[in-house]
Amino acid sequence: MQMAIRLFLALALVAALQAGAVAQNKPVQGKQQVAVKTIWDFQTELGLTERQKSEIKASVSQLNTKIKGQRQRLAAASNRVNQLIKDNASIEVIRGKLHEVANLQIELKIADIETARKINTILTPQQLAKWRDIQKKSRPG
Repeated sequence: MQMAIRLFLALALVAALQAGAVAQNKPVQGKQQVAVKTIWDFQTELGLTERQKSEIKASVSQLNTKIKGQRQRLAAASNRVNQLIKDNASIEVIRGKLHEVANLQIELKIADIETARKINTILTPQQLAKWRDIQKKSRPG
């Protein structure tokens, strides 16, 4: 019975992880996708200089490169989890692969946070205050 519960929880976790990955890449059918505005959308309001734009662009480019590689590894690891489940692999093996998937997701989130903080250091104190105000008004939560 415990084995069945563990397998169910593993399947539920994989489904949740895959739903998140799919949601990042494709709009959910029947739901309108909301475009999140970025700092680029507010560069005039923030009064970004050419130097700031260049530094921000470099930071975002580095993040995008990392994200691309991580997403490929994440997709491969998620596919491997599905295959392990289909092959009736041991829970320990599945757990190990799920940990790998979770660690990849953590690394993606950390890279995003690090980039946001780096961008914040590029802004002047006045620009940063204005940017944070914009974010509060335009982003839920």
